[in-house]
Order: sequence, then C-alpha cells, then structure tokens
Amino acid sequence: MKRLSIVLFILFVCVGVVFGQDFTFSQFYQTPLLRNPALSGIFTGDIRAIGVFRNQWQSVTVPFKTGAGSVEAKFPIKRWNDWITIGFQATYDRAGDLNLSRTQLLPAFNYHKSFSRYRETYLSAGIIGGIVSSTFDPTKVRTDIQYQNGGSYDPNINPSLAVINTGNNYFDVGVGLSFTSLIFRATHVYIGSAVYHINTPKIAFDKSSANATILGRKWVGNIGVNTNIGTRNSIEFYLDYAYQSGNQQLYLGSIYNFHFATGSSFYDSYGYAGRSGEGNDKTFYFGCLYRLNDAIIPVVGIKAFNLNLGVSYDINVSKLVQSSKYRGGWELTLAYIVRLKHRAEMLSELACPRF
Repeated sequence: MKRLSIVLFILFVCVGVVFGQDFTFSQFYQTPLLRNPALSGIFTGDIRAIGVFRNQWQSVTVPFKTGAGSVEAKFPIKRWNDWITIGFQATYDRAGDLNLSRTQLLPAFNYHKSFSRYRETYLSAGIIGGIVSSTFDPTKVRTDIQYQNGGSYDPNINPSLAVINTGNNYFDVGVGLSFTSLIFRATHVYIGSAVYHINTPKIAFDKSSANATILGRKWVGNIGVNTNIGTRNSIEFYLDYAYQSGNQQLYLGSIYNFHFATGSSFYDSYGYAGRSGEGNDKTFYFGCLYRLNDAIIPVVGIKAFNLNLGVSYDINVSKLVQSSKYRGGWELTLAYIVRLKHRAEMLSELACPRF
C-alpha cells in the first residue's frame, strides 16, 4: 500500500496548505467582506453586488479555481446619522487532482457610527460568520492494487479504499473595525483591522483529532486612500497586510481613474465632495498591484452605468518562477451598484460612508 500511503499523505498536506491558510484574490479591494467585515457598505450607493472568478496555476499544474459573490445593502438610521450594512458572502474554491473544494456561506453585519452630521466620518464595527463545507473526491484516488502487469494502471480495478468521510463542515467567524473620513475636501481615507477564524476551527476528513488541521487566526490591517485630481482624474492607493499561522502577506498598489463622462463636481459649505450625476459617471481605470514575494499584478477596467468590470493577471515572481515561467492566473471581477431614488433627498441632508 505504498502508493496509497503517499496519496493520503499528499491529501492531508493539501488540506493543511489549502485550508490551513486562506485563499486570496488579486483584486482584493473588490472583496470587502473577505478583507474586513467593517469595510462592507463603504461605497457610493445603496446596494452593491460583486462577483469574482479566479483561475490560477493552469500553466504549472491542475488549476486552482476560485469564485466569490457578495451582496451589501445599506440602511440609514436618520436620527443619529448612523448607517447599518447587511451583507452576505459566498465563495467556492477547488484545487488539485482530488477536487479538494471548499464552500463558504457567510452572512455579515456592519454598524457605521457617525462622528459628524455633515461630514463623512465614521467608525464601523463589523462581524461575519457562517458555515464552511470542505470535500474531496475519493474516486480520484489511486492505490497499489490498481497497478497491474508490470506497473500499468487499470482504472477498472476497485481501489478498495475505505473512506470514512469525504466532507467536513464547520462554523467560522470574524470581526473587524474601520475608520473612514473625508479629508482635504476631495480625499477619502480609511484604515481598518480585523481578525478572522477567531474560533480556530478544526478541519479533518476523519474523526481522529490527531489528523485535524487547525485553521489559525488571521490578523488583517487595511489602508485605503482615494483622492480627486481636478474634475476628471482620481487616484486610489491600497495597502493590505495579513498574518496567519506564521505566514505573512502584503498587498500594495495604486489605480488611476480617468472620468471621461461625469456629473458636475461640487463642494458644499462643509467640504462634502460629490457629483450631481454620479450614477452617470463613466470611468476607465488601470493600475498595478504587488503581492510581496509572489506576483506583480497589472489591472485594467471600466465603470459605466453603475457597473464596474475589472480584469487582472498575476505575473508570478515567486520561487516557482522556473516552473511557472512568470505565468500565474487571470482574475475577473464584476460589480453592480444600485442607487435608490427615494434616498436622493435624504443624502442631501445626511452624510454616508463611502470611498
């Protein structure tokens, strides 16, 4: 059973690598609930839906396929100029020959406490938590008895593999804080921190705790700046840091926006910056992100008719570069923002969290 032992060893190593740490998206700014639950609802609009698809390492091995979808809806508490955001995050990830997969279903809640009735200054506290399910396909496993006639593989032979569990379910929860503000009349900033997997769930495909993988707590820090340059140009800067189970990850980069069709810009007496026709804005953007010691990520996209379409590609610069030949993976994002008409008058009286 030498080959069986090797297969099972690889399986549980994959569990540790894939599930012992979180997967990541290159366009991380388009996955606010996975960055920090306290960043949900910080956008211009009332309802936002985001979809992300990622295909990685196709040039090296069986590709890692990851998809995510989220919805956020903001509701005002007019009496205090506060807001709440209710959200939902779903993700699906599949990797390797054994179709090792994970599905997350995570409701989220964020409360935005206002520090000014007229200026966008908020302290937000968010929580996200729900059920996670992981599975693998035992029919993909090969064992010694399937190799006959001098070592040739015969898929018609029963592998006689006793599998107790092919799936595992667990509960996961994360919390976060963020501070957002409008400064210098035309610059939005936020800073946040979060911790995911605060209950450190155990992941195992058998009932023996000795073989369980502990999903370590992930500590996260976020910084973002969005500043207008005149009426048709703006620049965004991002920095995200994460620490989990002795491993660190750092994202940083910037995106340039050219607003080739905008509403008229204005500033009120309190320095509130906005555009009278924001829903009609049309923007072309491009930029570059960097994942430390891993990838350089050019990104390009367009915003129009409340849609935001972004495309990025990972240029691998890690230790795998000899095998990858600098090839990483494509990522596609699509976001849609709804602006409710009955909120228009309210927004002229109240500030709201946005970036």
